[in-house]
Amino acid sequence: MYIYNNANYYIQNIYEDKTIDIDTNIVKIFFSNNLFSLDINEQIKLYQRFNITRIINLQNEYFSINIDSLKIFHCPLINIFNLNINDINILTNQLIAYPSLTILKKDISNSYANFLLDTKNIKQLKNIIEILKNEIDGNTLIMSKYGIHHTGIIISLLLEMFNLPRELIINTYFQSNHFYHQNVNILMKELRQNGLSLDNILKLPYLLGADLDYIKPLFNTIDNKYQTIEKYCLKRLKIAKNDIDYLKDLYL
Repeated sequence: MYIYNNANYYIQNIYEDKTIDIDTNIVKIFFSNNLFSLDINEQIKLYQRFNITRIINLQNEYFSINIDSLKIFHCPLINIFNLNINDINILTNQLIAYPSLTILKKDISNSYANFLLDTKNIKQLKNIIEILKNEIDGNTLIMSKYGIHHTGIIISLLLEMFNLPRELIINTYFQSNHFYHQNVNILMKELRQNGLSLDNILKLPYLLGADLDYIKPLFNTIDNKYQTIEKYCLKRLKIAKNDIDYLKDLYL
């Protein structure tokens, strides 16, 4: 199973007509909000190139795309944080509202730690697994607003279910940071021009980036409360091991 990590990279390669390996069932695209800056014809070209036949949308904002061959499943998860990177004035005020970087990181870490325990998330995790189990034609694009936290959590949980090594899962989670830096640097420059202090500007990478202090609490919840992902799936999601084995056969 391959996991693709950045919409812009693949869009660029598509237009340069480079060869891309698309032998995959789960397609992960970070910063997939950029996908919708494309017009509909460019989007169609992207979906066709990757044989994407369904989108699992993890964000609370609903959308529709008028493409007959494309299904959209809305599985909104609870917010890790609310952030508006499209309005520099709102973003400035949001960063100022966090008292310190330490408190900011702690809030996000706690969101990761409690993610698997939230009833809304449990419902959507069950929905996502059912979609992946039943919708087997073509490939799946899993997307969230910024393609970091929600997408990273869901992909990490799927890889954990497939019994892949934690080191590999964490490395996959961190791949997003290779692609978002350019976007963050542009935003940090705009924030500085907007008069925001350096202490507040430096909070931005921790809001938009993958961090070991975030993903570890997710795994700690599995290890300390359930011992294994299989036990979590059985107890909280009511998904038996044979269903997990079926998914592994489909996607590995």
